[in-house]
This record gives sequence, structure tokens and C-alpha cells, in this order.
Amino acid sequence: MNRKEWIIKAENELRCEIAETEPMYVRLLHGNAEIFGIEMALGKEYAFVDENFAIFSWYGCTVETIGNNDTCYLSDTTPMVSYVNTHIQLEARRDVALANSVDGPRVLIVGPTDHGKSTTARILAAYAARLDRTPFLVDLDVGQSSITIPGCVSVIPLDKTSLNIEEGFSNLNPLVFFHGHSAPKDNIDYYKHLVSTLASKIKARFERDPDTRASGIIVNTCGWIDGPGYDLLLHCAQALQIDVVLVMSHDRLHASLLASLGESVTIVKLAHSGGAVQRVC
Repeated sequence: MNRKEWIIKAENELRCEIAETEPMYVRLLHGNAEIFGIEMALGKEYAFVDENFAIFSWYGCTVETIGNNDTCYLSDTTPMVSYVNTHIQLEARRDVALANSVDGPRVLIVGPTDHGKSTTARILAAYAARLDRTPFLVDLDVGQSSITIPGCVSVIPLDKTSLNIEEGFSNLNPLVFFHGHSAPKDNIDYYKHLVSTLASKIKARFERDPDTRASGIIVNTCGWIDGPGYDLLLHCAQALQIDVVLVMSHDRLHASLLASLGESVTIVKLAHSGGAVQRVC
């Protein structure tokens, strides 16, 4: 396998696109870096297969890649600064929620397919857990779930011990409901029912656990945003009592949600990573 050292400058990232049959191994040699919001350990080797990821550094670092290095490239354009600024705002809401025994931020991440929704959810959840928060990560994307098998909606409670770069989140006890299809449109009414049921379970847990309640929820959604898909997004926002919506690089969806949800919900447009690959659904 080919070995190559990369010098990543401050607030830059190394992007890697890994094929299903060719694993990539990465190792942090010097400095500090993170993947999906989780800090890399110095000298530890991480393995990736069939996954796109970015190694980001706030202050600069040197990393080694072992594998097909043709799939890796450096970029000085990254959305990470906007993501960490979003995290800071969510943390301020969590502090207020904990002090007043009210709900923490309920965040819905929306946008077309392959616009970085699941990656953004993982990063924001990891940042919260690193600060000893215990948010719920909710995945409503039945097509490509990041928590369990496709065809399901699910929720997992997170803490610092669940952070894992290679596996996403480990030591998990997810609550899973089986939809049975790879797209909500195949049974819209049942999908709505599952989302509402999931919301009721989260509400019951929050009533018993004030710390988790203050940490809030982070919700990943599917990429169906037009017609009935847009109506489903509104249903998810209502059922889960969403108060923050993050729109991934889509002006029309951002404007539509501003008109539909009004002033009761904070709606923010975020850039998605240039490494996100648009696929045909």
C-alpha cells in the first residue's frame, strides 16, 4: 500500500473518498486534528472503507495515509467554522435550558440528498458530547440510516463514552422503529405515525431526565424536500417540537421554511462540504 504524509494547515482539511473494496488507513503524526468532530489520538491508526471523510485541523497538523492516495486532496475551503459557530449558539441555549429546567435546542437538519446532513448531525452531536452533554441523535432518513439498518427511524442517547471515529457512535442502545421501505413516499402515513411515536418516546424520557432534556435533540432527515416531502418535513418539525432548523445550502428550501414556520423557529442556512458527492436517487 502507498504511504503519504500530508501537512494540513490551520483551518484546512484533507478530504478522502474511499472505495468499498480498498481500505484507507490514517494516522495523526503531529499536531491535532478531528474527524466528524471527534479528536484523533496521536499515533493511532484508523481504518475506513466505503466512506467519505475529512480530516480537519484547527491549528495545523501532519497526518499519514496508507492506501489509494489518489482519492485524497487538501482543501482550504471548509464549513467547519460555521459548524462550530452553530455549536456555540446551541451550547448557549443548553445553558439557559439547564438553568431554567426547560427544553434544550431541538435541531432539525434539512436539505437535498448528499448535502452533508448526516455529517453535520454527527459533528454537532460529537461537539455536544465532548462537553459532557447528553443529547439525543435522531435519524429519520430511512434510505441511508447512520444509526441502524436502512428502512428504519431511530434515536440514540449520546455521551462522551459513545464517541468513536471509525464506528460513528459506539456503546449504543438505540430505539428503532421499522418502516420497511427505503423512502418515506412508499408509505407516507406510516412514516408520519413512526415519527410521532418516536417524538412521544423522547418526550417521556425528557420528563424523567432533566440533563438530557437540556441537551436537546439533533435530527437528521431524508433528502426528499419537494411536494409531499416538504409536507413531511413540516410534520417532523411539529411532532418533534423543533425550534432550530439548519438548511444545507438550499436557498429555495430556506425561504419556504421561513414562510411556513414563522418567527417561532430559528432557521439558519449552512454551507455543505465541497467533498459531498451528489448521487442519483
